[in-house]
Amino acid sequence: MSVVKPPIGQSSAITQLQAAITQNRLAPAYLFTGFDGVGRKLAAQWLSQQLLCHQDVPHPDILWIEPTFTKDGHQYTHSEAERNGLAAKSRSQIRIDQIRQIITLLQQPPLLASRSLVVIDGAETMTEAAANALLKILEEPGRATLILITPTSNHLLPTIRSRCQTIHFKRLPFELLTQVIQESCPELLKHPDLIRFAQGSPGRAIAAWKNAQQIPTTIIHMLNRSDRPIWDCLSLSQQIQALDFSLQLWLLNFLQFQSWQQSRCSKIFHQFEQTRTYLSRHCQAQLVWDWLLTSLPKTQWQLPAIMESPCQHLSSQMALLPESEVATKSVSVVQQPTAEPSTGFGGRQTDLFEAIALNK
Repeated sequence: MSVVKPPIGQSSAITQLQAAITQNRLAPAYLFTGFDGVGRKLAAQWLSQQLLCHQDVPHPDILWIEPTFTKDGHQYTHSEAERNGLAAKSRSQIRIDQIRQIITLLQQPPLLASRSLVVIDGAETMTEAAANALLKILEEPGRATLILITPTSNHLLPTIRSRCQTIHFKRLPFELLTQVIQESCPELLKHPDLIRFAQGSPGRAIAAWKNAQQIPTTIIHMLNRSDRPIWDCLSLSQQIQALDFSLQLWLLNFLQFQSWQQSRCSKIFHQFEQTRTYLSRHCQAQLVWDWLLTSLPKTQWQLPAIMESPCQHLSSQMALLPESEVATKSVSVVQQPTAEPSTGFGGRQTDLFEAIALNK
């Protein structure tokens, strides 16, 4: 592993962690909160190098836990699924078997370092059994530091939150966001809608770039039409439901964002929220999309048709998830005010829009 630099634009969080290291006053557990794609995972990687002084992976005293989904009786993370060409048709969760891996690690003394390090990415997706098992670990972590990565602490048990020190990661200001994009994926600057959709998250911008390339052109052309007959809406929903589940959710979020930007209509906003709820409850996806698209036949979206184009991998800020951010002269993008996330899917927040309350 090459030397990991701290994330751009997160000086407050890094200062807190550096002070804890310098003073030898590390907390047993940390809660890294903030918007996806702003550098929480990178900060965890940076902290692991600071604590364990390692350059090579895997390190025997590090355990990284990610949500998994089940397919044909096997569990896969999103990165594993991507490598194996698998499509996730269900939401991902952190399961009790994964928490038991932490117990097994912490039952043994560290092999190469003075302490073990456990990172739980997507902690908000823990099942109830997994959360209860983790609580017992947090009560007596031993010679270990645990890092829980989540958009917000609200989806975690209060007893878990009370045992963690919270470090908040902010969205990047517009200048830093475009600086990172310029360095890693300058072609993205030609698509201001994707940059606005990122809402201060470089990881989200790069993920949007990648996701937009995966949407078939037939779907893009139909969504970008100003008037769709009902039979076209039904055909469109059939094509969308065949997409990877996470890609469907991204498309839903992007269409909702554009709809809100165009109309500021709370009724349409809530239609998208209801659609997300139906999908999260594993309703038949095609029927859900039928309901949404036939109710909005005249809505014209502007989904960019992007040909596959290589961009420098933004591991330094994105780290996905499937986690994982100096304005330029290439394009003029109006900075949008950002807001804290307000909605969630399976515990994972879907960003969105502060102003819904203004229409109530």
